[in-house]
Amino acid sequence: MVLGASGFVGSAVLDAACASAAEQIYAPVHRRPLALANDPRIVTWKSSLQDLQFPSPLPDYIIHAARQASSKGRMGRLFRALLGQQANSRLLQTYNNPGIISKLWYVSGSLMYGNGGQELITEDRPLQPISFARDYRHAEAPFTHAATSGSKVGIFRVPWVFGTGSWFERFYLQPMRQQGYIPLFGKGDNIITLISRQDLGRAILTATASTQPVLNLFMPDYITQETFAGLLHEYSGLPVQRIALAAVRQEYGAAVADAFSSSIRLGSLYDNTAVQSSLQFHTAQDMIAGLLPAILDI
Repeated sequence: MVLGASGFVGSAVLDAACASAAEQIYAPVHRRPLALANDPRIVTWKSSLQDLQFPSPLPDYIIHAARQASSKGRMGRLFRALLGQQANSRLLQTYNNPGIISKLWYVSGSLMYGNGGQELITEDRPLQPISFARDYRHAEAPFTHAATSGSKVGIFRVPWVFGTGSWFERFYLQPMRQQGYIPLFGKGDNIITLISRQDLGRAILTATASTQPVLNLFMPDYITQETFAGLLHEYSGLPVQRIALAAVRQEYGAAVADAFSSSIRLGSLYDNTAVQSSLQFHTAQDMIAGLLPAILDI
């Protein structure tokens, strides 16, 4: 079962599930319709996190990729996150029924770990939320506690997800398409860890059988933001334009400036050979070369 199946990450999980040998796929729908709703294995119904009921027969795995995001600044994010906390707490109360033995995985972001500099960040790192994670941590809180107290709940932590939509759409594709340049935020010497949206869907599906409470899912190629902008230039031909963090903070807010100055080098304590084998791309250069032309329609 995929919660948030019409969203940026959830739809990638749904794509991967439809390409797998899954016998049945549950996808409750809140507002937006599903792109793959015609697949005969997909069972949909109108629902939201607040009133979600578990289907019968129960799914083997539940992927929770439904984030109650907001575009209305810090207070809007905080309000939505607190609503998410209430909904997720109610969801866990229902899920903790002894008759339910499915594994529930909550999809979270690596900003929960905080700014790690050059350090390799593994699953045992204490949480030090920065940027948007300072607010969204409230929605995650019920799962953070549950993941450490039993095997029925786990958390996937993922890095920057490359694809049409989300941060890449807003902060890179729009300037590239509309103003004809590639932004470079701040000094650009911060390390970023990436994964393509399609690869994340496959990685999540591959990792569902894990018994670990927390798993980092990532592409093991660590580049600086400046190198990332350089690769976008190499495959688009557009010039790179540096934007001072002060200007980013003034135009977009402190959370965005914090995100683009953070250095997060994801690693893992666990054997993730199966996850890495599921990825189509293993370097940022191959990923951008393979996906950018179609994204930019060039």
